[in-house]
Amino acid sequence: MRTGFRTVVMAVLFVSLLGEGCKKKKEIPYPDYTSPKNAAVTFARAMERDDVKVAQESSIAGGMEVDLVEAMCHATHSLKQLGKLAHDKFGAEAELTLRGSGSTDASEALAAGEVSFDGDDRATITPTVGQAVVPVHKSEDGDDWKVDVGALIKGDDITRAIPLLKVVTNAATDVYADVQSGKLKSADETKTALQQRILTLAGQRGTGTQIPTSLPVKGVEGL
Repeated sequence: MRTGFRTVVMAVLFVSLLGEGCKKKKEIPYPDYTSPKNAAVTFARAMERDDVKVAQESSIAGGMEVDLVEAMCHATHSLKQLGKLAHDKFGAEAELTLRGSGSTDASEALAAGEVSFDGDDRATITPTVGQAVVPVHKSEDGDDWKVDVGALIKGDDITRAIPLLKVVTNAATDVYADVQSGKLKSADETKTALQQRILTLAGQRGTGTQIPTSLPVKGVEGL
């Protein structure tokens, strides 16, 4: 996978469009900041649930990074909801067309991931699938672990990412309505409609169609 930027139509944010791919292990409490892994899982789960409050509480972010976390929540959740609806409507066809087989939610991948410590107050969590390595460190009071958003984005220009994340959210919401109404009748039509809607909205708003690869991005085969 090349560094820098990639087209947004090849990615969804942090979670798969469909997240029913593996049997869950023992559930990590939510929210929970008592360990590096639990903090990373809490952050990912907040994205999946569009829980902006917990996503921000579970992260260290300042300035526009706070807005980025909110935009990531909305985009991740809208794509996840679209994937669930497509799965309900189209079954295994959606499983293969929209996601590819064998994928899991980011929270599950992180829960099963590997923790590497850098001293007593810093660590990274490498998920079992996906490209995002999540950096965490202890908060100033030394008790809670938090996701370091600044380290996560690695200095990428988030001023371009936030408007595009809003485009993704709006596009997924629009396509969700078309699937729900019966206008779209297959997973292939859904995928094509999502691609086209993202490109249309991005063109109308002048946002471009690329996001930083340093964001927790997960590839979607063929999208």
